[in-house]
Amino acid sequence: MEIRSWRSSMLVAALLFPALLQSGDCGYTPNPSMASLEIEAGGLYGPGGLNRVVGFNPAQLSYQVWTPAGAATMILRARAVSTIAAVHYELTGDTTTSGSMLYGGGEVTLDIPSGASTLVLVVNDKGTLRTYTVAVNPPCSGGECNDANSCTTDACNTGSSTCEFTLVSDGAACDFKGAPGECSRSDCVPFECSFAEDCPADYYCAAFPPTSCVDELGSCWPIINFCGAPVVVIVCGCDGVTYDYCDAAYHGVRVSAAGPCECDVNADCDPTKYCTAVTCDGPGHCDERPASCDPGPGDVTACDGLTYDSVCEAASAGVRVGGEQYPPGIPFGL
Repeated sequence: MEIRSWRSSMLVAALLFPALLQSGDCGYTPNPSMASLEIEAGGLYGPGGLNRVVGFNPAQLSYQVWTPAGAATMILRARAVSTIAAVHYELTGDTTTSGSMLYGGGEVTLDIPSGASTLVLVVNDKGTLRTYTVAVNPPCSGGECNDANSCTTDACNTGSSTCEFTLVSDGAACDFKGAPGECSRSDCVPFECSFAEDCPADYYCAAFPPTSCVDELGSCWPIINFCGAPVVVIVCGCDGVTYDYCDAAYHGVRVSAAGPCECDVNADCDPTKYCTAVTCDGPGHCDERPASCDPGPGDVTACDGLTYDSVCEAASAGVRVGGEQYPPGIPFGL
């Protein structure tokens, strides 16, 4: 077995002294996502067969691949988003081979076990882990090619004995757990959702803007895999935790208020303030009640079900107006 990685000579030292991988945090935010994943076997390299780079999605954690007939070895190329992360691999079948690629990953040649096997890849970025699984199947011969994804067309290439999965166009109709949806980034995404459980893995239920933390139709949006920008907008999540808006999307949390989490009801604030939020039923932050308001259109329905002259008048009375006071253009997830 041949191992090639960016700094493979450091493997023994890192295993003996794991603290080397934990030093120098300096406010560093770990990101255990995979940036790219390629597998090549039997000289086959391309969108069909065993190389899945075309369909790889950092948010998708499981894959199926088929080895070409007669292939004895396969080349694994794995790169993490973080250049200091370690990528640990284990290929298990009738035999087991395991090892690590440091400093963002690298390349390794593995013997292919006979029969079906499983390749597990664990990205470790300063103790934060993410696991990717690849089912490695024997050569195909007929109708066994099925990746359980209605956003691909599946076929066995009889010349190479490998399954080929071709992505359909984004926007194509598909079925998600019996609900109508459309294909997006190789995933079938339902048209509507109320909770994160209504969406595929690594998606969350976003509303524009939200008016409720617990009961509102939205649409499924991908969970953000990396937040590298500085803090731009502080928001209060429906879970009562204060986030930067990107971190809220990273954790798949719907935003309840623009600003830090400070209150649940008006009584949590000073008498001159009220508990305001984007939602009618979630946590919020304390904001000043306006002392006076200009005349308004008189048709603003607030969270208490009453009609007010304006948003300002509702705020003066200490009442929220659902969907108001949110950072524009930011998706809010649940």
